[in-house]
Amino acid sequence: MARSGVGWRRLSTSENRPRWWRAGLTKTGTRPLYFLAVGAFCAVVQGGLLVLLTEVGAVGNIGNLIAFAISGQLNFLLNTVLTWRDSVVSARRARVSRVLRFNAVLAAAALANQLLYLGARSLLPYLLAAAFALGITTLAKYHLSNRWVFRRRPAAPLAPLSHEARPGEPGARRYSSPSGTGKP
Repeated sequence: MARSGVGWRRLSTSENRPRWWRAGLTKTGTRPLYFLAVGAFCAVVQGGLLVLLTEVGAVGNIGNLIAFAISGQLNFLLNTVLTWRDSVVSARRARVSRVLRFNAVLAAAALANQLLYLGARSLLPYLLAAAFALGITTLAKYHLSNRWVFRRRPAAPLAPLSHEARPGEPGARRYSSPSGTGKP
């Protein structure tokens, strides 16, 4: 049964995405703005989950870690689709590698976030302590994501020719030009 709509394969390369989807990403200031918007949304999700887990679920301080992990996965999805949408990889292995790198950054950030949360929890209410911890770890997560997780790899260099023949020699490349002169 064929699935309707736009699938991951169709959006797996930036060339397949509409022009409006790719617009604005070449400007240096837009990526941090997208990152902050995604982060703010995920922070609200994390805060809501923290309230649910702390007030309703009664899981205590571990609720911050659970909320952080869940909102982190949402963060990866949204950052892939919005913030680093020009850095899409199409190979399955590359996508898995990217998810693993993101989760390594998330694990390190979760540890730092939890330590900051527990330290601030003794001075602040739990939501303010969570906001404080999240704010501190956000800058490090952006730089690690930009430089390591979502980095664009340069194209592989072309192999040098083993023999450069002069025009007219056997093996010389002929160029076709619009003028028909054979000059490049």
